Amino acid sequence: MHARPSPTEPAGNPPVGIACHATVEVRLSELPRLRDLPVPAGAPALPPRFLRHADEQTVVGMRAVLEAIAAHPLPRPSFARYGVVAATCRAGRFTAAQSLAMLRTGGGVTVTPHVVPQCALHSLAGAVSVAFGMHGPNIGAGGGRHAVAEGLATAIALISPGASAHAVVPGIWFVTTSWDDEPALDHSGRPNAAAAQPAPHDPLCRGLAVALVAAGDTGAAGGAPPLQLAVHPAACGPDPSRPHDPSRPHHPSRPHHPSRPHHPSRPHGAVASARSTDHAAHDAAVGSVSGSIAAEAAPAADAFTAAADIRGLARALVSAPPVAWSLRCPWGDEIRLESAAARAASEPRGWREAA
Repeated sequence: MHARPSPTEPAGNPPVGIACHATVEVRLSELPRLRDLPVPAGAPALPPRFLRHADEQTVVGMRAVLEAIAAHPLPRPSFARYGVVAATCRAGRFTAAQSLAMLRTGGGVTVTPHVVPQCALHSLAGAVSVAFGMHGPNIGAGGGRHAVAEGLATAIALISPGASAHAVVPGIWFVTTSWDDEPALDHSGRPNAAAAQPAPHDPLCRGLAVALVAAGDTGAAGGAPPLQLAVHPAACGPDPSRPHDPSRPHHPSRPHHPSRPHHPSRPHGAVASARSTDHAAHDAAVGSVSGSIAAEAAPAADAFTAAADIRGLARALVSAPPVAWSLRCPWGDEIRLESAAARAASEPRGWREAA
């Protein structure tokens, strides 16, 4: 039977259990080696050169999933029906900036077409799904400073309550990644070019993978998962300290993105005539775009927020004894990490099995 809320608890999603988890932290200079590093013992092998063209955050997120699978208690379940929710922060910007810089200096022949599928929001989720044969939904969530909150809320909502044997999705792999400090490039697209700094700029990329299952899933090794995540509905509105991403305005009065202004009075012919065929102007424009991506300051704050959220959740997962952790979502809800015993003691009339 499916679980339902008691009359004293607000409607929402029931808690989900954490079957296993792993965190990976890699410096930019170490990423080339990580692409071809052998998988950990107990994890399934990847196809040869599977990560050759992958974005750096995809490489780190994939390694976190491999480490989590290797750490999963035995016997491991089949992940064939699992889904994937990947929440990255500004993924693909580093590779896209490199491609624009190479286009400016070497022309179109220097830019690989793999940059398109490998730099999208759903690239990490798709790579995990394909690599491990997972046929559940694979979704890219977040993309900015609130990636962890948006991704966790999506993953928790996708797991059907009740016995996992009858659930549409028995489990979800939640994978989140972010740079602690976004890499910097010079005009030729080379990293670590901050010569004015006392030490080379070698930022850290952090990835966290968590296998989520229904909280009452006793099919997991060792019984029901001891740690749970739950979304608690908003009680006091959005968190003013976590402003909404300005590039993703709220509904229903969503203003048009300021970088894409409307031109209601401009005829189509004027749009067509505005497309310059001057190659020198084109090269200058491409150089300007690549330089702005490398030097843009706004994503640094996004990466700092997302990286802090990942770091906080990772530390809470490995602490002994377990500590409570919570994350206030920008829309007002709160995601909490609690032990199953503590939740049962504090909410004895919470989610229960229907009679």
